[in-house]
Amino acid sequence: MNIGSGINWTKTVVVSAILCTVFSFSAMAQDNPGKEGSVIRWDAVSTSNMSFGRITIYKNRNSKKITWRSGQSSPYTLISDDDGKTIIHLTAAPKFDGDRCRYLKMIFNEDIVTVNFYKTKRALDQNRFFMEGSYEQAGIASAQTDSTPKKRLKSPAAVKGFVGGEAHDSYVIRARKNQTLKVQISWLGKDDRKAQFVISKSDDFFAGDLVEGGSETYDGKSQTRKIPATGDYYIYVTAHPTAKYTLKVTVK
Repeated sequence: MNIGSGINWTKTVVVSAILCTVFSFSAMAQDNPGKEGSVIRWDAVSTSNMSFGRITIYKNRNSKKITWRSGQSSPYTLISDDDGKTIIHLTAAPKFDGDRCRYLKMIFNEDIVTVNFYKTKRALDQNRFFMEGSYEQAGIASAQTDSTPKKRLKSPAAVKGFVGGEAHDSYVIRARKNQTLKVQISWLGKDDRKAQFVISKSDDFFAGDLVEGGSETYDGKSQTRKIPATGDYYIYVTAHPTAKYTLKVTVK
């Protein structure tokens, strides 16, 4: 499976103007080999769809996750990939304008993708989506180099930072096999400011080798992971559009 890069959301009223020829999800793999551990982004096509911002898809053999620049995030599983349409299940059911989304349907037209959002499996079967968006492929982030310094943490840790735009902050902490790593984030200001983080086994932000196998709150502000092997683990923080954040990290 191979997902493209950056996303753009529109209400159904706007979508009638979008023309889309079907282009298979698997066919995109011809342009993007979809190496395990890749990070892929979709960018907004028009300003009217930018309220949720860019979408980033982390693809790894054992873990797959989608995050939105506006703060939503969810692990995902592939449901189907036929006739130029791909359906995935968002297991964390993130909220968009108050509506929880559990399924996405993606339709491809070369490097443009149209995405439909569904609240339930029944709504998906009846094709009753509550939101639709159009995005364009921006490229494969795994080709980029991560030059951001990593700040070493010791448990328990509480650090403050400021990040936004295309930047990310990086932290690293040592943990032993079968220990529990818990990470929590909060930020100043309400409005549209949101911060988010991912926990990775890789020292490269663009590698997408996420740590799974624990619990996560619906809003993504707290994640708990059971450590699979002794070593260094990396926490990457991003924000939309910018945020002053506090990150709390414990290993037990």
